[in-house]
Amino acid sequence: MSGIHFPGIHDTSGRSVIVYDAATVAKSCLDPADIGKVILYYVSLPVRPERTKHGVTLLVLSGLPGDSTYDHLDRALLFLESKVHIASLLVWRKISSGPRVTEAHRQRLQRSNSNVLPNSKIEYHVLDDIDGLRHFLDEEQTPAECGGPTSHDQLEWVEFYKVRHLSGYPLGPRNRNWSSCVKRGRRKYANSRD
Repeated sequence: MSGIHFPGIHDTSGRSVIVYDAATVAKSCLDPADIGKVILYYVSLPVRPERTKHGVTLLVLSGLPGDSTYDHLDRALLFLESKVHIASLLVWRKISSGPRVTEAHRQRLQRSNSNVLPNSKIEYHVLDDIDGLRHFLDEEQTPAECGGPTSHDQLEWVEFYKVRHLSGYPLGPRNRNWSSCVKRGRRKYANSRD
């Protein structure tokens, strides 16, 4: 998997959230153009218009800007500049990935204006505790990777969209069990051919 996923959550402003797991993206060896294409694909998916009308939120899991992972992301965001509006960029620093961000360090980042990615000029917010994250994501919209209740299975998501794409039917309340309907239909078709 790419390490970039679209879990169907939204921020406190109602914008869709795309999750970018920096460690997984680094392992997948995506170049900035590939990262940009994945983000562009997720933004192009049919969601409620109000979720993307004012841009999207990008939630980056793990680490602090400065390593090659963030350089790739910054260049990908530069590539997307005219195509996708990143309204909010949140950097979630996993507790297990290193020391917590101290208030003094957070204030130094604010004063030095280094909380802006150098190429894309997108401002980011470094978060390392659930209280800080609550300013941007409600509890029920918080991914499990950040200590919240929302889990996401990327393989299941891919399968769901494959079925949706192949079937040509739109998503909606009446089609939530579409995958099981397609399976039943295929079984009935196979049985009728015997």
